[in-house]
Amino acid sequence: MAKVLRLHAARKTGRGPARLVGYGAALAMVAVAALAGFLVEHLAPASDLALLFVLPVLLGGLSFGWGPALAAAVAGALAFDVLFTEPKGSLTMASPADVWALSLLLVVAAIASTAAVDSRRRRLEAETAAARAQALQRLANLVIEGAPVRSILDCAAETLSQICGAAAIVLFEEGEGLQVAAGAGGAALSAFDGEAARWTLEHRRATRAQAFPFDAAEYDLWPIARRFGRGLVLGVRNPSGDGKLREEREPHVQLVGAYLAAALAQAPVGLTSAGG
Repeated sequence: MAKVLRLHAARKTGRGPARLVGYGAALAMVAVAALAGFLVEHLAPASDLALLFVLPVLLGGLSFGWGPALAAAVAGALAFDVLFTEPKGSLTMASPADVWALSLLLVVAAIASTAAVDSRRRRLEAETAAARAQALQRLANLVIEGAPVRSILDCAAETLSQICGAAAIVLFEEGEGLQVAAGAGGAALSAFDGEAARWTLEHRRATRAQAFPFDAAEYDLWPIARRFGRGLVLGVRNPSGDGKLREEREPHVQLVGAYLAAALAQAPVGLTSAGG
């Protein structure tokens, strides 16, 4: 579950080694297709060999997305032209049949990659939705079972971190200030984020990272009210201050906050005495 959500986060941000692995795998598949072409070259005309290079495009789209599929299509077209059309070793083509075969290769590759990428997108969206639901269900079960407050707080932070693919933190109103109740994903609150969190709780308004007047803050923060007069602040790291990313996360943060508010409403004691 957590792995699915991390992969989804990496795909959204466009970072991570998996992106380079996708391109490498796509080019490797083109190389395999070229090797297969050499093995059967004496059995089929060059125009038929072009179909071998459609498979890397299809597999690249299904497994890695648009970029690797496009790389496979371009590399496949070049490999077919240079290795299997006359004059070999050149980008020129002497036979109109080869020109037609290359054109057909590109058209088929475009259609195949579009279908493959769309199928992959739908599969990833379904897997991500299922993983998020599973993470939230685990938190809900703890709340329903009346688990210790400490366990619920830790689970809430872990759930937020998994769903958002970033460090997440739960702050609890205790006495005159806020205490860090739980964190996940390597969460660490700076002095700027602490100041933003206190403002968020005092004014009951969410704040965004890298936004005035907390330009140095790296966490998006949301206040969660409690029935007995205390409050919670939930934070998710967003060092770029991306407003669209914050909007995407907000419904999940609010849902986790609702679970926490329901659980803690039954435990009006302080955090330190409510552990377990």
